[in-house]
Amino acid sequence: KEQVYKFGNVQWKEFAHLTDANNFKAIDIEPVIAFGTTGKGYLVNANIVEGTKLTLWTISNPGTNNPKISKKGIPVSSYQLPPDAPQKGGDVVITTRDAGVYNAVFRDGSIYTAHNVAYDWGSGPVCAVRFYQIKTNGELVQEITYGKNGYSYFFPVVMLDSKNNVMMGFNRCSKSTYAGIFFTGRKASDPLGKFRNLGRLINGQSYYGVYFSGGNIGRWGDYNGISLDSDDSFYFFSEYAKSPQKWETVVGQLKY
Repeated sequence: KEQVYKFGNVQWKEFAHLTDANNFKAIDIEPVIAFGTTGKGYLVNANIVEGTKLTLWTISNPGTNNPKISKKGIPVSSYQLPPDAPQKGGDVVITTRDAGVYNAVFRDGSIYTAHNVAYDWGSGPVCAVRFYQIKTNGELVQEITYGKNGYSYFFPVVMLDSKNNVMMGFNRCSKSTYAGIFFTGRKASDPLGKFRNLGRLINGQSYYGVYFSGGNIGRWGDYNGISLDSDDSFYFFSEYAKSPQKWETVVGQLKY
């Protein structure tokens, strides 16, 4: 940051026109938030339509005049573009956007991230959330697909505390429920591949009818976020359906 703090010329290098490990144009590449020293920079992305790999990007020589970027494909279960989310009260379905990741976090040698996927729990495909823990060498430690038959889970964000306990927040709705704010998590000591029970910040209170012009796709802000406080509590912020023409924001404090 020395050049920035001097308020002079800042040297930079742009990496453009990247191709992901699925051989598609790389879109929605997320920088990895790092707790602790990494020595390198990391980014991650999933193909927004379909794929069988995550792409882990590594920036070597960061902070020098010669940074370099490399990529590694991490084989995962196949994923596809998720369907939009039906909701109680009408025909407008809530957009689940695509299969891109929304954030990524690093601590103690592992990177954690999540995205939307299409998944059939028994009554047809719905939007579910897929969570990953990967090593910086490309090893897949665990993969968890989380959701429920007949329900749409969408826009997941993940964070972990100093003990590597994970919290994941997202939205949820169904043909019998309005769009609300929910979360789950897992402690570092829990068996791999499992999340704990569903938690709720607030239920949706109304059908949401704000839609894109010319269709029946309800615009839902893919702006969920989660952060860690110095006391190891999580702050998760998201939106829920307040009325047919209005959403409101809730910030929840969560802690193990």
